[in-house]
This record gives sequence, structure tokens and C-alpha cells, in this order.
Amino acid sequence: MFPNLIAFIIERWLIDFKVFDENKHIEYIEYTGVSNELIKSNLRYLSDRIDKRKITVIFPVIPGLNTSDENLSQMMAFLSDCGIENIELHPYRKFQEKKHERIGLSPVVIEKLSKES
Repeated sequence: MFPNLIAFIIERWLIDFKVFDENKHIEYIEYTGVSNELIKSNLRYLSDRIDKRKITVIFPVIPGLNTSDENLSQMMAFLSDCGIENIELHPYRKFQEKKHERIGLSPVVIEKLSKES
């Protein structure tokens, strides 16, 4: 009951979604390190219960990680199946290097787009 109530009260849902393939999502520990099944489940749950216009998927473009045609087509097919149309592309920002250093992580810096195989 409680999750249903919250879903209706919140006016805008911003959901970060980086990689569609669960194994790749887990493999890239610098960015995720965990399964993406909860993200997918939450998107399905929300899209079945609320006005889909309230849902915005944030797609951080991380060259070498999620810019392959395969990842993009899988994500778009999934989001289309959910009826989600609001997608924001956010570029990877190098400023995260300092944030990583502050919290004790090795910085992950990607200088340019590369074609994935």
C-alpha cells in the first residue's frame, strides 16, 4: 500500500539507467557493480501504475561502457515496451574524477568517444 501511495504523490521520477545487459552492469564496478534488475523492475512497476509522463530516464553517456548499438537498441526497446518516452542524455563529466578521489576511489576518466565492438 505504501509504495503505491508514494508513486502517486511524487510528481517527477528521475531514474538513472546506464547499461541494459545485467552482466555488463555488474561487470563495470567503477560505475555500477550491482545488478540492474531492481532498476528494470522499478521502471516496469511505475510505468504500470502512474502517468508515464512523470517518468524520466537519465542516460549518462559513458563511452566504452554504454554507447554500443546493442546496448542502445536494447534499452530503447525496453523503455518503449514500458511506454516511457522521456529520456535525457547526460554526458560523462570529468569533474567526477575529484569526487572519486575525495571518497577514496580510483578516478575513472574517459577522454573521448570510442567505437565499441
